[in-house]
Amino acid sequence: MLHHIIKIIRAERRANLWIWLEMLAVCGLLWFVTDYALTALRAWSRPLNYDIEHVYRLMVGTVRADSEGGQKDMSEDKGKTMMQTLDLVAAYPGVEAASIQQWGGHYSSSSSMNSLKLDTVTLSSVEIRMVSPDYFRVFRVYGADGSSPEKMAEQFSKLRMNDIQRDYYLSRNALDHVEQANGEGRESDRRYLGMSDSISYSMLYFLDDVQVEKKIRYNQTFKGVLPNQPRSEAEKSEYICLMPITEEYIGQNEFVSYSIYLRISPEADTPDFKEKFMKRMKAVTQDGTFPIMSIGAVSEDRAIVLADPIRQINNHLAIGFFLLLNIFLGIVGTFWVRTEQRRAEVGIRRVVGSTNKSVLSLMFGEGLVLMTLAFLPAAIAAWYVMFHTDLCDITVFPVGWGRLLIGLICTYLQMLLMVLLGTSIPVTRALRVPPTEAIRSE
Repeated sequence: MLHHIIKIIRAERRANLWIWLEMLAVCGLLWFVTDYALTALRAWSRPLNYDIEHVYRLMVGTVRADSEGGQKDMSEDKGKTMMQTLDLVAAYPGVEAASIQQWGGHYSSSSSMNSLKLDTVTLSSVEIRMVSPDYFRVFRVYGADGSSPEKMAEQFSKLRMNDIQRDYYLSRNALDHVEQANGEGRESDRRYLGMSDSISYSMLYFLDDVQVEKKIRYNQTFKGVLPNQPRSEAEKSEYICLMPITEEYIGQNEFVSYSIYLRISPEADTPDFKEKFMKRMKAVTQDGTFPIMSIGAVSEDRAIVLADPIRQINNHLAIGFFLLLNIFLGIVGTFWVRTEQRRAEVGIRRVVGSTNKSVLSLMFGEGLVLMTLAFLPAAIAAWYVMFHTDLCDITVFPVGWGRLLIGLICTYLQMLLMVLLGTSIPVTRALRVPPTEAIRSE
């Protein structure tokens, strides 16, 4: 039958040329729309590896204005005072866990990027996050090996952070990069755990209004693996380095803002929780602790951070749906008109002995061959666009053969559905016409 279909297409090549050109343009445009939809689906369906439900963020006031209008610390022992404030927050009724954090909170705009060396591989643009052990319980973060948040918190509490030794956790994608660079697989994880790198740097701080330079040399040791954690659904998973935050560290870093995150039980998460919490904290945070300046749900931060990305995605998807609808109607209409014009041919084929199934297969086969002939050059164009231009979004879905094949397969199936509807419905209607009427019209 394929040979017969090709002969028919060649015989009607002038009319089929326009259909082929139309389908070529449609395939390319449809692939681009499909690729964008797949990228958006990937971004919003991938695991974030943390949970923000019933989690709140507190802003803590650590500085105040002095008599001259400048700023100065509110505590002589900032580290100890911060930990006392954290203990007060953790003791509030209904709080399951509380953690202090500097930089890189989930759905936060603050971040600290640095380079990090593991073995002989240098990782650039690593996001540094300083957290206390209960970070794992607050955000319900499991280890890359499936360890529970409680176990991760217990192990993290044993990490050291001082002028001599600094331990850290590394995200899964960062360690994968190291192992790939060294030609190894994940079975070599244990080889890297416990690996140290000697670091030297100078720290500047003020003591009695006098600038002091302190030279520090310490060992930085890799202690554990985190799952990948994108900052939000709209961002890719950066390399993450998680380090423990201590009283000593807080005391040495003046005028640095910190956030306290707390998870509360579902029963305690009532509409008036924030009001009750602030009222209680104002009563218990006196001169010996830092005052709580504000409280907000992390889900509210998420809504603010994702407002613009969601609007952009909705706009693109609306445009894509409009184009898809027009493409669908155009392709179905083209094949519908083409098949209606050949109604007499359908009747004559029935007269000479063709069955309904064979006629339907022939008409659909013509459309399928034409569509496939247009799809092949469109697929080559899609390969060029993906690998040799910057038109494809790579924020959360890197370019690769897997992404290209998924997009092309989805595009081909959509085109197949259009051709099927554009031929089967009018052919079915034509088969209902008595053969004598078809011959008379011919």
